Amino acid sequence: MSGFILKLYEVFFIEPQKTQQGHKSLMCSFVPFVVQKYIYIVFLIGLLSSTTNAQTELDSMLQLLNGAKQDTTRVLILDELGWMLKMEDPDQARKHLNEAIELSNKLNYKRGLSKAWNDLGVVETIHNNIEAAIEANTNALKIREELGDKKGIASVYNNLASIYDEQGKYIEAISNYQKSKQLREELKDTARIARLHYNLAIAHDNLGNYVEAQNFILKYRIHAEQTEDEEALANAFNVEGNIQFGLDDFKAALVSYSKADSLYAKLEYDWERATALTNVGSILGDIADKEVDAENFNEAKILFDSAIDITKEVIKIRTEIEDESGLGEAYNNIGGVYKDYGSYKLEIGKKNEANQFWNIALNYFRKAEEKFDSTNSKKGLLEVYNGYGDVYRRKKDFGEAKNYTQKMLDLAIELGDQRFERNAYKDFSKIYATQGDYKTGYDYEKKYNKLRHVIINEDRARSLVYQRALFGDMQKDLEVERQAARNALLDAKIEREAIVRNSLIGGAMALLLLAMLLYNRYRIKTKANQALEEKNIIIEKERERSDELLLNILPEETANELKEKGSAKARKYDSVTVLFSDFKGFTMIAEKLTPEELVAELDACFRGFDAIMDKYNVEKIKTIGDAYMAVGGLPEPNQTHPQNVINAALEMQAFMDKRRETVDTFQMRVGIHTGSVVAGVVGNRKFAYDIWGDAVNLAARMESSGEPGKVNISEVTLALVKDKFKWISRGKIAAKNKGEVEMFFVERLS
Repeated sequence: MSGFILKLYEVFFIEPQKTQQGHKSLMCSFVPFVVQKYIYIVFLIGLLSSTTNAQTELDSMLQLLNGAKQDTTRVLILDELGWMLKMEDPDQARKHLNEAIELSNKLNYKRGLSKAWNDLGVVETIHNNIEAAIEANTNALKIREELGDKKGIASVYNNLASIYDEQGKYIEAISNYQKSKQLREELKDTARIARLHYNLAIAHDNLGNYVEAQNFILKYRIHAEQTEDEEALANAFNVEGNIQFGLDDFKAALVSYSKADSLYAKLEYDWERATALTNVGSILGDIADKEVDAENFNEAKILFDSAIDITKEVIKIRTEIEDESGLGEAYNNIGGVYKDYGSYKLEIGKKNEANQFWNIALNYFRKAEEKFDSTNSKKGLLEVYNGYGDVYRRKKDFGEAKNYTQKMLDLAIELGDQRFERNAYKDFSKIYATQGDYKTGYDYEKKYNKLRHVIINEDRARSLVYQRALFGDMQKDLEVERQAARNALLDAKIEREAIVRNSLIGGAMALLLLAMLLYNRYRIKTKANQALEEKNIIIEKERERSDELLLNILPEETANELKEKGSAKARKYDSVTVLFSDFKGFTMIAEKLTPEELVAELDACFRGFDAIMDKYNVEKIKTIGDAYMAVGGLPEPNQTHPQNVINAALEMQAFMDKRRETVDTFQMRVGIHTGSVVAGVVGNRKFAYDIWGDAVNLAARMESSGEPGKVNISEVTLALVKDKFKWISRGKIAAKNKGEVEMFFVERLS
């Protein structure tokens, strides 16, 4: 109850001094008022102390409410009751919070009003009433902006971001997280800045922006290490594992998840440990699938068995801590493993065992369905219906397969989840094609493709909205700089005019001093003009410095557009060549170096790469950790970009080979792909030039599938430079979400 008593203290001793208009009666005879309030708060504390042992805290609060007047004290009690009931009794929570809102409006108590709207937003978020949650948070935001409450505004932006994140609207989530982060940086709230780095890492990971995700999670991890926060460090390892999993670096992901699991076990955090083990089980299941595709059946069996054992451990933990939602997820996951295990059995000719495993999968899906029903998790039900449909299709029970696929489709449409809606069309297409009804299968395939393009276009549109939101303050920042320059000129002018005026007054007082005053006036005026000229020089130098800084982080064409128009439009380039590089064994070597030595070595390598990019007219995009990204063919399109980028990559490898002759440094992989991208400016104040598109993802796949000391390129790039370099075909190599892709190593012609 101490938190509530502190709130009462604020009302009794602080609030009367800042009461809004319409409460003049509270200001009358202030000293007696404070004495009365003091007597009342002592009584309340005594009341709470005497009843806590006999009644629940909730009963105590309800007693206080019954005796409370229609004032700000009652608002706080109502708000506290709403907060206490947010999980167990949301209807009563809404009732108390709505009464707090109504009373706050009558009293013109803005802070109480903003708090009640904020807490109502939390209640609606918990119980998945998304529109109501957004409305409540929007109302809280408006009031806190009127109050100039930066902390409160940052909190609301974070709440909105969390809502969008849960909906899968990651662009909107990132935009709101960035707004919250900007305010926290102004407040120098390092702990919450770190947490926002964590949230941004997860959102970018969900979007597949792995470079950005890695950047944010490294910042979060550094803060965790500096503060010796083992829980935060475990969270960082868990997210790092997710990013590595997304990049198909399964071994690194397993190491990260294992580190997270060890820390959670040490801290006795069962829920978090279950989450880390869930991720391990998912990886093992995915690796098992790949081994089946590669016909490594013995390895696949071991991996499937391990995935099942680990997921059963997750089920045990979730059961012990009574985590119903987590149990639903675990049952669904183990059902998915048995589903794929059944397909493995069918692949090796054991049809009966395949059916046994599929029946086990169905049993686990039923358990998951029960848990998701009880927790009202409609997204969980989508996953289960998808699992049911897959199993029945593999069992060739097409009636049940259609039934559950239709359930998935109906629920996806109800929730507005276009990705599951698309999956349903794809599954229907497979079912009807397997039955030989190719016309109906083709109709569903068309629906699938149509919706796929809608989703792609919506993602692009959201990306542009996100960029505009982030760049909206850019014009304001430039205008602030211009206004500062104008103020400097105006100050100099005022100073000069004041000197002239004082000189004239002095001349009128004594003619005998006229000559001296005129001389003094001339001398001071000259000094003022000199000062003005010096200020103009300083302003011009600062402008030049600002321009140089802008050109250092943006291409000249984009920087000029930004200065002239206050914004820079995203631009599509039909043909560019993207380069990704990454150091092998970075973690191992980094552990042997001090932080200063590590940064110095990275700086030496990247400075060398920068010089190589300049030499071959290749545009550096960014560095994240030990990764380096560049692109040829923009911002000024040219025809030689594939050749330029490959020459740069080969020289980068030569640079590293030469450096290793004298320094124990890294080995490097380089991947290159040619295709179309969209380029533009991202970020708020610390903005940056970046590129997006499938070509970027495929270049990253080229790098992760390469070998140290080699330059790995795609078939598209090779076709453009075939006669200019020696090349070695590597055949088709599996790339995540791309299937098997032709890859080639290139070398210079001898």
